[in-house]
Amino acid sequence: MTYKATFSKLTLSAIVISSLIGGTTVKADAISDLKDEQNKLHQESSVLEEELKNKENQLSELQLKKSDLQKQISDISADIDALTAEIDKLAQKIEQKNRDIVVLTEEITELKDLIKRREEKLADQARAVQKSDHSFKYIEYVLEAETFSDFISRSAAVGTIIDTNNDVMTQQMNDRQELEEKQLALTKEKEQLDELKQQNIVNQNNLIARQDEMNDQVSKLLAQEELTKSEKDKIAVTQQSIADKVSKLDKDILAEQERQEAIRIEEERKAAELAKAEQKATESKLVGTSSTNSENNAANSVSNNESNANQSAPSSSGFIQPANGTITAGFGNRSNPFGGGASENHLGLDIAGGGQIKAATSGKVEYAGYMGSYGYMVLIDHGTVNGQSLKTAYAHMQPSLAVAPGQSVSQGQTLGIMGTTGRSTGVHLHFEVRVNGVHVDPRGYL
Repeated sequence: MTYKATFSKLTLSAIVISSLIGGTTVKADAISDLKDEQNKLHQESSVLEEELKNKENQLSELQLKKSDLQKQISDISADIDALTAEIDKLAQKIEQKNRDIVVLTEEITELKDLIKRREEKLADQARAVQKSDHSFKYIEYVLEAETFSDFISRSAAVGTIIDTNNDVMTQQMNDRQELEEKQLALTKEKEQLDELKQQNIVNQNNLIARQDEMNDQVSKLLAQEELTKSEKDKIAVTQQSIADKVSKLDKDILAEQERQEAIRIEEERKAAELAKAEQKATESKLVGTSSTNSENNAANSVSNNESNANQSAPSSSGFIQPANGTITAGFGNRSNPFGGGASENHLGLDIAGGGQIKAATSGKVEYAGYMGSYGYMVLIDHGTVNGQSLKTAYAHMQPSLAVAPGQSVSQGQTLGIMGTTGRSTGVHLHFEVRVNGVHVDPRGYL
């Protein structure tokens, strides 16, 4: 073997070994990238699985809250029905008391007329006795007695008549007094029943307001439940998409392994052929040059293959201040207190503080209950003032209002307690003045 042939053999072997090592690295990198991507997808799937469990827990909590609220609503509904029945009973009792009072009033009137007629008759008799000897019948009757015993009998008879008249008058006066006392007692009972009925109406109205508030909360829970279900469905869809990608990666990894195995087998076959060719070249000097050229061509071929593998790498208006506290927001445009940077049209006056909320002026309660963003509120109709309809509203109060719809309230009467129900950023009174249904600045009335 010549030096040149030996050198060519070593060079060719190095090229073949380099090609095999390089090809293996490229193959390993391709599979590693696929597995890395697969691991990332598994991690994402684990995160989504945790989020899915959280959503399921949230749904369970929402369903429990909803069930609890619905039970409370059912209980309140039963209480409302009981109060309604009690109010009906009280109304019947009041109606009966009114009938009893009418009957007693008629009896008193008749008795007074009877007493008056009898008093007039006795008065006429007394005047007749004083003015006329002929009318003096009782004295004549006594004086006509023939014996002393007859005189005594006749005097006793006259006395009995007079005493009887006096007794009748006294009994009639006592009867009238008794009837009047019964009438007074019935009137007091009726007033007490009226007060009890009004308190029951207030309690009933507060229960209805509480029921409205809970229905509002149930509606919000249902909306939140739907949103959570939607989010859960989206997570499930994303999970399925990841599972599909993982499944595809499994197939890609298997296909890549099969492809790389085929390449390995082909490279081993080529290496065997080159080794065989090298052996033949060393056995014959006559084909040395040819072998050298063949080795160079083989080396070029292997080099080209390696290259290809690397390429894939109280005011004048008559109003009083409805609550004590500090005015924190006026009427008109203001920055949205709930954030977002946008402005909003504030339809009333905000007074922060605490304690009782009172009617700014007298009127009739038009609404008293829970009303969405207003929370617990009272709306009072003050009738027509200067030819215009005037109403005031008091919002964000605590539950258990002190008045009910249809109730007349006086100026300064307590309506409820300052709170933060509805769409509120803190404890305060939102006070509105409405003229012909249009909101106006309350400062003009305070």
